[in-house]
Amino acid sequence: MTETNTLGNTGIEVIEPLQDEKIIDIVNQVSTRIMMAFPDNDLSYLDIYKTLLDTPMYYAKIPKGLSKANYYYKDSGIYFSYNANISKVDEYIFHEFIHRLQERKDKKGNLTRLGVCEVNELSVKATALNEAAIQYITTKAFNMPKKIVNVYDIDIPSRTEYYPIITNIISQLAFLLGEKVLIDSTINGNEEFKINIIDNIGESEYNLIEKNLNEILRIKNEIAEMQKNMQLKDMWQGKEGVKNKKINKSISLIRKIYFETQNKIFMSYFNNLIKRVENEIEVNMVKSKLQDYRNCIGTADDYSSFDMYCIGFENYAEQKIAEFKNKKALVVLKNNFIYRIIKKIKKIFRNSEHEY
Repeated sequence: MTETNTLGNTGIEVIEPLQDEKIIDIVNQVSTRIMMAFPDNDLSYLDIYKTLLDTPMYYAKIPKGLSKANYYYKDSGIYFSYNANISKVDEYIFHEFIHRLQERKDKKGNLTRLGVCEVNELSVKATALNEAAIQYITTKAFNMPKKIVNVYDIDIPSRTEYYPIITNIISQLAFLLGEKVLIDSTINGNEEFKINIIDNIGESEYNLIEKNLNEILRIKNEIAEMQKNMQLKDMWQGKEGVKNKKINKSISLIRKIYFETQNKIFMSYFNNLIKRVENEIEVNMVKSKLQDYRNCIGTADDYSSFDMYCIGFENYAEQKIAEFKNKKALVVLKNNFIYRIIKKIKKIFRNSEHEY
C-alpha cells in the first residue's frame, strides 16, 4: 500500500470511494436525524446537508481497535470499514459525522475548532468535553432511553454506555444551562457554551471541568489498555482475568475526579443562582430546580455530598424567604394610611421644637 492510500500513521488503508447513491443515503439519514432531534435550535438543514454531501467518503481497511467509521481531520473525510454494513446509520457512524459538521478551519486549511474543542499549534483544549457533547447529541438523535448504569461502582443516569461518565457531566450542564446553547456550540463550533458555563458557574470552575474530563478520559483509556493486556496474558496462561492493584487505583481516581467535578458544578451553580433571586417565588423556583437536578447526578453508597448540600441549601433558602417576607411587611407598613399620618405628626413636632 502506497503512502497516498494510507492515512498518515493511523493504519487506515484506503480501498475506494463510496458510490454516490450510498453517500446521498447516508447524508439524508444523518441530516434528518439532527433536524428531528433539535427542531428548536435554528439549525439549517441545507447547510448541514451540503457540508455532509461535500464530505469525501471511502471504504478502507480499518485496524483492529478502531471504529468501523472514522473521521480524519486532515482531509475532512469519513472512512468506513470495507465489511461494515452502512445501509443504516448507527450511533457510531453518526458520531463521526458530527465531528465533520463541527470542524472549523482557517484560510490555510489548519484546524482551529472542533465544536467546543479549541485547537491551536501548541495545544488542543476540551477534547473530552467535546466528545461528551457529541455523544449527548447522538443519544438524543437516536432517542435512547435513560436508564441507570453502574460504571466503576457509580450509579449514573445515562442514555449510553459509550463515554457514560463524561456524557453524564455534559447532561448535568445541559440541564442547568439549557440544551440549546450546548447544541449550538457543538455543531456550529463556537464558544457560547463555554461562556455560559463561565457566566453561571465560574471561570476557574470551567477550567476544572475541562481538565477533569480530559483526565477521566485519559485514565479510562489506560484502564482499557491494562485490561486488554491482562486478557492476552491470561489467555496465554490459561487463567481468568483479575483486576490488579493498578487498575483498582485508577478506578478509585476516576470516581474521585467525577464526584469532585459534579460537586463543583452544582455547588457553584446554585450558590450563584440563589444570590440573584429577588423574591420568594424565585427562591422556590431555585429550590425546585435543585430537586429536579437530583435526577441527573451520579450516586454511590459512599457518596453523601449532594444530600448534605441540599439540607444546607434548604435552610439558606428559608432564610431568604423570611427576609423577603420581612421586607414586604415593612413596605406594607410604610404604605399604611395611619402610619403615614403618625409619621407626618412626628415630623411637625420635630420641626416645631427646632423652631422653638
